[in-house]
Amino acid sequence: MLHLVLISIAYLVILQLPGILMLRGLHVGLGKSLCAAPILTLSLIAILGELYAVAGIYCTPMMLLAPIYVVALVFFLVRRGYQSDEEDGSGKLPIPCIALFFVVGVGVGWWVFLRSIQIPSATMGQTDAIHHYNAIRSILDTGRYTSIKVNAYATFAGTASAFYPSLWHECCALSVSLFDIDVATSANLVNFMFAFEVFPLAMLLLLSEVFRNNKKILPFAACAILAFQSYPWGMLYWGPIWPNLAGFATMPIGAWLFMKAVEAFRSGKQPLLFALAFLLSCASLFLLHSNALFTCVYFLVPWCVHEIWSGGTRGIGSQEISRQGKHLRRSGSEGHGIGRAAASVLFILFVILILVALYNLPLLKGIVTFYWGLEVDPATELVNILTLDYVGDFYPTTMQLILAVFVAAGYILALRNRDLRWTAVSYTIAVMVCFGDAVLPAPWKNYFAGFWYTDPFRVASMASIFAMPLVAYALASLFGCLRKKLFHQDKMSQPSMASKACALLFIMAFIALNHVSSFMLPAIGEVDTPFGKYRETCRRLYDLENQSLTASERVFIDKAKETVGDSVVLSYPGNGTAAAYGLDGINTLYREAGGATYDETNENDTLAYDQMVIASGADEVATDATVRAAMQDVGAKYVLILPMSDADYEYERFSPESTYAGLLAVNEETPGYRLVMEEGGMKLLEITAVEE
Repeated sequence: MLHLVLISIAYLVILQLPGILMLRGLHVGLGKSLCAAPILTLSLIAILGELYAVAGIYCTPMMLLAPIYVVALVFFLVRRGYQSDEEDGSGKLPIPCIALFFVVGVGVGWWVFLRSIQIPSATMGQTDAIHHYNAIRSILDTGRYTSIKVNAYATFAGTASAFYPSLWHECCALSVSLFDIDVATSANLVNFMFAFEVFPLAMLLLLSEVFRNNKKILPFAACAILAFQSYPWGMLYWGPIWPNLAGFATMPIGAWLFMKAVEAFRSGKQPLLFALAFLLSCASLFLLHSNALFTCVYFLVPWCVHEIWSGGTRGIGSQEISRQGKHLRRSGSEGHGIGRAAASVLFILFVILILVALYNLPLLKGIVTFYWGLEVDPATELVNILTLDYVGDFYPTTMQLILAVFVAAGYILALRNRDLRWTAVSYTIAVMVCFGDAVLPAPWKNYFAGFWYTDPFRVASMASIFAMPLVAYALASLFGCLRKKLFHQDKMSQPSMASKACALLFIMAFIALNHVSSFMLPAIGEVDTPFGKYRETCRRLYDLENQSLTASERVFIDKAKETVGDSVVLSYPGNGTAAAYGLDGINTLYREAGGATYDETNENDTLAYDQMVIASGADEVATDATVRAAMQDVGAKYVLILPMSDADYEYERFSPESTYAGLLAVNEETPGYRLVMEEGGMKLLEITAVEE
């Protein structure tokens, strides 16, 4: 596992360097550049990959990265002669604070997640995971780093394709090429990097702006970033929705860039360049997953209203700014209060109109109209929200009662603080989305949570992220009281070395207690903890014995691959071979569960038609010319037969046997086939009835 951690850090550095150069060209401090850099590099990778795809050029890692590095270096060299505004200011991020967040992220991620999945190449058997594995392999085989025309069948001609955010898959494909690792390892590597390296630094960056005048709060935010079971932890196994995991990990950077762009327009210092940087970040958010962009909007709207109302005097802990804010509020009540209120209302109406327009956009129709069947009574969902068990019985999670106390305390403290009240409003909006998603029927459920597929886990993740500033504020306030009692220091005095050491111990103790495993008590029995239950679920889902393709089946597939080469192989996806293309690189025809349906209205989707004909009539290839023609069209040469197992239930329910009746009837006795390999019920047949 150490090897995977080291590679993930190396990959992060590769993604950081161009972004650092660009942000340093904008005179952003080195610390903040380190935290914000990945999103700009990812946006350039996405844009350049689309350009290569449109031009029909096979894309290699060098073709992707070299131009980005050159552009970033040139921008830095052109801009380096300008005076930096942050070098001597108070806007720097302390390196020890950056190190704390990074060490906490990597350490807790290794301790909880990597130790649960056991090996770097651990796989998941869910259908969504198989789609992700196959999409990564498809990018590698076609050299097309694109989200516009992407699917698992891109290696075949005559396939229908549509838009799907694929920047996460592109990151995985790039890591396979750069580090010579397999597809499964690349998925775990990229997930670890986004969840436990990118996200902690991104949250540090955002919170440095939220608490811009009280940096003493920032170290305590290290307790909050990985404290919630919904995010990032839940997204590592639910679905799995790994692209969403990456989108949410970079969302704080996009929010920070927006804040910096607003500040730049106010000060007149490089406003267009910061606006361009923010727009560039939006490309990453949208192409990692579109609802990351909507999450960013929901977080920022209360901040924008606060900025309009306060006239830009934000921050806490600064007497000067506090005095300015009071003066503006007094003057506003005398002459400008109505104007600010009107401007705030108009801004909110403008945002609502934009969201309504986007909700009705054809491109997003498949997202916003998607319906999850969760419906619970309001009282139950209210308890779920208050105890941070946002998804309730939708998936096995556990109430986080201690953390819930800190969320509630931070919420109350934020409401009492004029400059942080907007963070409480952001969290209120998030839990309202959770509540509406859980208790309302369609279409009201979609109006509330349609931008997140009405998925309880996605909206729970949003609520968790929005609650993190509240937890940080509450913990910092608690330690402030302890510091005053223990060291007789008020909040305005500089902390002593003993106080700093005590703060570090406080942070480490909270993290350890929050992530403690389930344990046994003699008089009570086993006590389930949130992260004890998480470890149990993670081990089960990543268990080598719980996969649709067992270890022995994958060994047989590797042997079969030596025989079949690049030839197309027929197989019933319900027995787990839907994963064989993505994980093992064998050129199967059926790469999705249920992948033998044909829409007669889409005449261009000739591959789906051939798949349907073969699935229903493969056993009659010797006598049916239509079946032979379909096999010739797709280039089918072999049939792979694997036995069914209990772990194949999910594929089987999406791949009904009636649809694949012909293919399932094929064996070595069927006319037109010849046995090539057999081992323990696993067979490879050659199709002899199809002419070369």
